Amino acid sequence: DLQFCKLINAHRRAWCKTISSTHLGCCDRKQSVKSTRAARHTALSVSHRAAMTTTAHRRILRDVLAWTQLQARILTAHGRANAYFTDFKPEELPHHHLRRGTMPTLTKTAPAWAVGCWARPLFSGGGAATSDDRVRNVQGLNYFVDVRMPAGRDVALRAVQGELPTSLDDCSDDALRVLARQHAFGGVGDFENDVCARHHVVDWQFAPDCIAPRARPNKWRLRRRGPDAWVEEAFAGDPPYYYELWRRVGRRGDEALALRAAGPRDALIVIAGPGRGGVR
Repeated sequence: DLQFCKLINAHRRAWCKTISSTHLGCCDRKQSVKSTRAARHTALSVSHRAAMTTTAHRRILRDVLAWTQLQARILTAHGRANAYFTDFKPEELPHHHLRRGTMPTLTKTAPAWAVGCWARPLFSGGGAATSDDRVRNVQGLNYFVDVRMPAGRDVALRAVQGELPTSLDDCSDDALRVLARQHAFGGVGDFENDVCARHHVVDWQFAPDCIAPRARPNKWRLRRRGPDAWVEEAFAGDPPYYYELWRRVGRRGDEALALRAAGPRDALIVIAGPGRGGVR
């Protein structure tokens, strides 16, 4: 009986060991399958996120490269501005004096409430609108600097360059195409009651040998909307064919300073309240 019990116990231990090994092996295989599936899912998720990021970057790049056309569409009412704006003098054109190296005769300065630094939360016209451009307009008593760029510029630069370039020498051709979609200009404004006509002395988009200069004056009406906002409306058209909303950046104040370079290469700096703008 003792020998029989020992034999039964030995078989029982062997059987339990076999069952345990089989169970562990099944668990290991199941865990391995789960790990493989998890790794595959993670890889697919990473790949999907990368694809989504790449798609988003491409969409932003597309929008940035199309930004110039959108601005032109709004500013010209989809090409109809020339028909609306017909009554003007050649010397009112924004590049008239720039091409001749002359300056207009200014009669009045900007109203005190218009002096300062302004952002543009809305630009509309020609059946289109934009509300996320990066725009700063620094207006002094006469001189102004206006800098505009598409909202996705830096994302688009990283998409084509991998990082933000530190100089033009570092830029690839695609990065230069992105940077060319920003606009900076400065000059003087001739104010008369609620109307301003701007004359550009520096303009990044002025290339008369390659691009036809603007064929209509940079002339518009000012409509004050409280102490810290105003509306710019096209001078011509009924209703005006484009509309810009401007909101103050920083504190109010009519202190202003403008410095213009006297050398062969023109440059302009305007300081108005907290705003500082420069273009050359």
